[in-house]
Amino acid sequence: MEDLRNGNALMVTHQIRIGIRGLAPGAKEERELGWFGWSIARDFSRDGHKVLFEEEGDGGGPNYTVYVRDTDGSPPVRIGEGTSVAISPDNKWAVTGAKGGALMLVPTGTGETRQLTHDSVSYGSARYLPDGKKLLASGIETGHGRRDYLVDLSTGDSKPITPEGVSGVDISPDGKSVVVHGEAGWGIWPLDGGGIRMIPGFNPDLSIFGWSPDGKSLLADPNAAHASVSQVYRVDPVTGKTDLWKTFGAGAGSGVDGVTPPLFSADGSAYVYVYERTLSQAYVVSGLK
Repeated sequence: MEDLRNGNALMVTHQIRIGIRGLAPGAKEERELGWFGWSIARDFSRDGHKVLFEEEGDGGGPNYTVYVRDTDGSPPVRIGEGTSVAISPDNKWAVTGAKGGALMLVPTGTGETRQLTHDSVSYGSARYLPDGKKLLASGIETGHGRRDYLVDLSTGDSKPITPEGVSGVDISPDGKSVVVHGEAGWGIWPLDGGGIRMIPGFNPDLSIFGWSPDGKSLLADPNAAHASVSQVYRVDPVTGKTDLWKTFGAGAGSGVDGVTPPLFSADGSAYVYVYERTLSQAYVVSGLK
């Protein structure tokens, strides 16, 4: 209710939808890739042909539902419950999150689902290393702060590789480093354990979310809530020099009040992003007593 006067009320309803839009390899226009109306994309295949997402809200059910969808627009394939986390380099497997923070290994086609981790770590985001044999995941172990873990996909065994309070899963294209964030700011962490290298002069109003395909630049966008587009900046990891590169989200249309940074294919030619749209309707209600 916005106003009430002389028995007449001004009422407004809001309908919020979270969707996914993307550009497939070789395509000239973006395509809608969301499903029931609360679709959250978590990973994008290296070849740009598959997006991994979960459906939340009423359409996703009480435990949420995980889907894989081809970027050609064909209907998504339901692969299980939980939250979506990562898709394998060969597109044959997906990692999902279960209640309690364990990670599950789920086939995108034929195969059997199995629980991957059996430790006391509650895992969040994760990414496959390029060889497809290990997973880099951020998580919180009982009695410890958030940090990064390397997870062996054949055994499910994990080991912490960063100090508590330092984490990130955006792996460099060569698989040798990861962008991490901690109290001291943003830095590059070599996966061989060489220690963090801070990014000098990095703008604190930006957040890093990935790498350029050639591995020479980092990608960042502003920490802006309810932005109608995502402004992507390129950051030199050695000097911290920052330049505006591209803007994403204009193709989502009117009513958009939130756009996430895009997920890119390995060559950068294809991408997907999540958007939030709020559409409102106003009513005059008469005769209220």
